[in-house]
Amino acid sequence: MPYYAFSISSIQIKNTRSKHEDTDYLAFTLRLGSLNPETQVKSLGNLNNGVFNKGLSFNSYEVSIYDSITLNYLIVNAGTASSAQVEAALQAASGAWANGQGPASTNLAGALSDGQPWFNNELKNILNPKSCDGMVAAEQNHFQYGDLAAMLTNGPFVHQTNHPGVRSPSGCGPNSIYAVTWRIDPDSKLI
Repeated sequence: MPYYAFSISSIQIKNTRSKHEDTDYLAFTLRLGSLNPETQVKSLGNLNNGVFNKGLSFNSYEVSIYDSITLNYLIVNAGTASSAQVEAALQAASGAWANGQGPASTNLAGALSDGQPWFNNELKNILNPKSCDGMVAAEQNHFQYGDLAAMLTNGPFVHQTNHPGVRSPSGCGPNSIYAVTWRIDPDSKLI
């Protein structure tokens, strides 16, 4: 059976949600079949516009013809909560989403506009409504074994998803615009 690697390559910020810098955190979740989701959370720091290679990856996942993969990521600007609070909230929200809660998702598309009420509710303990805190990117994809095989016919599958932000509070920057580049690679380390 083949092995795959799933990763977030880069994050491009075209407009921050805050006036100058967003305090961003990234959660990346993979669920193989009916197993419990695995989530990695990373503080990205204070970021202004630009391209940032601050990704995460899941390597060497064996996928059988009977398996499905659920893959999601969330990026939140959360400058008013502690790192521990943000990481715990993102871990819970991204895992719940991978387990079928939350907004419906279309493969290869962002989920902010339809999912904003759910994300706000799930992350309410870390989002200060009197600040520029808020979601800036969210995507979830569902793949079967056959989808992965077809996507990687000509080598690694690389995709960039654009995330136009939702309305920012008064006094913040313009609505955020983020783009996330993620990829799926055949894992050649294991044969």
